[in-house]
Amino acid sequence: NRLNTDLAIIHDDDDSWASGFLHIMTTTYMLKKKECPSIGGVVCYVNRVLEHLEGNTIKINKVTRFNQDNKEGLIPLKLMFHQNQFPPIAFIFELKKCKEIGMYDECLPVLGDWDFNLRFMTHSDIWLTAHNLAFYHHRPQSTGDMGNSVIAGANKHQLYRIYLENKWLRNDIQTGHLGLGTLIYSQNNVKK
Repeated sequence: NRLNTDLAIIHDDDDSWASGFLHIMTTTYMLKKKECPSIGGVVCYVNRVLEHLEGNTIKINKVTRFNQDNKEGLIPLKLMFHQNQFPPIAFIFELKKCKEIGMYDECLPVLGDWDFNLRFMTHSDIWLTAHNLAFYHHRPQSTGDMGNSVIAGANKHQLYRIYLENKWLRNDIQTGHLGLGTLIYSQNNVKK
C-alpha cells in the first residue's frame, strides 16, 4: 500500500520481459486510455517458455505461444469466466483501481491472479496489445520452489477454483444480487 505510482505490475521471480516492455506497455496504456476511458490496464502477448534444470542451470526446451489466439483489442469479460487469459507478468494496471477493488488475495496459494483479474474486469476494461513482450516460464519436471504452481499444483488449482466459484456464488445468494458466482456458473454451464 506504500507504492506511489500510477501503474503497477506483479512480476513473478521466474518470469521475464522483452526489452522495451515498460516503455511499450505504458505508451499503449496512455494511448488506449485516451481512446477508451474505461480501460484500466493493458496486457501483451506472452510466450510460454518450457525449461528444465540441469544442476544449477536452467535450460530452455521449447518456446510456445500462450495467449496469441486472442485478437488485439478489449478482452471480453466472458472469456475470463472460463479461465484466466494471461499471467501477471503481462498485465500493467492502474494502481488506484487495484486499491479500490482490493489487492491480490494473499490467502490464495494459487489462482490469486484469476481472482484479481476477474474482480478488476468487473470495474475496468483491459486492452490486449499484439506486442509479444512477456515470457511465462514453466518447468514441468520441477517441484517445490523450482516448480511452477500451474504445473506442480494442478490439483490445488482445481480445489481453489471450486473454492472461489463457491465463494462467489454464496455471496450472490446471500446478497440477492447477480455477481461473479452466478455469471461464471451460467457461462460454464451453457451447452456448446
